Amino acid sequence: MLRPKAVQVKPCPDYLLLVTFDNNEKRLFDVKPYIIGTLFE
Repeated sequence: MLRPKAVQVKPCPDYLLLVTFDNNEKRLFDVKPYIIGTLFE
């Protein structure tokens, strides 16, 4: 089975991204766990 590809990414409040895939599936991706360090504070 082929992995769907992201075709659109929209920023949402509270460090969330709304990702739309080529199969029209939409998922929220929480970026907070990946933001580490003082650069993002």
